[in-house]
Amino acid sequence: MLVHHAVILVLALLGMGLSAPLIRLARAPSCVYGVAGLVVLGPVLFTLGTLAGYTNNTWLALAGVALLPTLLGHGGLNFLLRHVGPARLSLWTLAEPVIATLVAWPMFEEIPSAQVIVGGAATLLGVALGVSRSTDGHTTQ
Repeated sequence: MLVHHAVILVLALLGMGLSAPLIRLARAPSCVYGVAGLVVLGPVLFTLGTLAGYTNNTWLALAGVALLPTLLGHGGLNFLLRHVGPARLSLWTLAEPVIATLVAWPMFEEIPSAQVIVGGAATLLGVALGVSRSTDGHTTQ
């Protein structure tokens, strides 16, 4: 949490154009993520587990798992919520498993079944139809 605030402060001081609303928006997720980190750390300390002995690659992988989905994924959703609205954003989140499947295909050579391809296409079509409509049912221009 402290590092998160430090990064925001440094970027603001460097004149990267971070406005006060963006900094206010970053406060809530950083508090939530900080508390979640302490909650997860609690059982390790309670059971006298150790955080030592891991390789640098393991720590790098754990940092990647923490930073990419949490800060970019959840933090991005929190940021976008204000700009696209909850109805449209909830539709976009339905596309995430389809996108993850498309990424896994070449990365892990995991070929989806025909049912997954048909279901993914139907999901993407539904998302496209839903986001192309405004909240009052009229198409956007």
